[in-house]
Amino acid sequence: MTSRCAQVVFMLTAAAGCAAAQTAEPKFEAVSIHELEPPWRVLGKKTVSGSLVTLEGYSVSMLAGEAYDKKRYELAIPPPKRFAYFSVEARAPRNTAGDPKLLQAMLRNMLAERFHLRTHREMRNVPVYALVVSKGGPRLKEGSGDEPCRQVSGPVIPTDRNYRISQENCPMETLIRMLGDADRPVIDKTDLKGRYDVSIFYTPNFRMTNGTEPTDISILDTVHQLGLQFEKRDEPMEIVVVDSYDDLPSGN
Repeated sequence: MTSRCAQVVFMLTAAAGCAAAQTAEPKFEAVSIHELEPPWRVLGKKTVSGSLVTLEGYSVSMLAGEAYDKKRYELAIPPPKRFAYFSVEARAPRNTAGDPKLLQAMLRNMLAERFHLRTHREMRNVPVYALVVSKGGPRLKEGSGDEPCRQVSGPVIPTDRNYRISQENCPMETLIRMLGDADRPVIDKTDLKGRYDVSIFYTPNFRMTNGTEPTDISILDTVHQLGLQFEKRDEPMEIVVVDSYDDLPSGN
């Protein structure tokens, strides 16, 4: 009887161990982290080559955004006691670096182990700009439907004060990403599901830092050309809250 009980306990323990192994998040096999000295020439560059993952010019906040797949406004993190950018070189287990979800899990483990980063999630009301259709309806040119989305953003010539956003056969989500120069997050509430050709001009915020000019047009006004407009709202969002972290990583 005792032998059968012991056998059952062993089987249950082994099964629990297998389940834990299957659900455990993957970890990098090796990680090297170095603080970068100014001037910082490369910021936010991620490279995946085989099993080698390199993140160059990342702050702890940027690493957390990458690890939790959160935009800046979806991440609440205390300011660092000392600001720094880091270069991270990590070796992932075989056939895992190319999977975005597995890579994010490995980054979360790295942040917990090397920066002692601790988080929790909560719902918060976040001030946003909701992009909606104006009363007169949208004024958007339909795209071809077959060609891949092509986009360009920047001055027509380097000395131009205003920038042009040019898109061909792109969905609304692509335009939303390029409207990120506003002073709060932009979310799509247009319910427009097609692909469109867009060409609009606006004055980037950094161009107006030392004063405005009569020809300036804000990113908030330029969408009127498309029969769209921004509305200020508060939207509930899941926020990753960073409770604590170390400004410098533990040793390599």
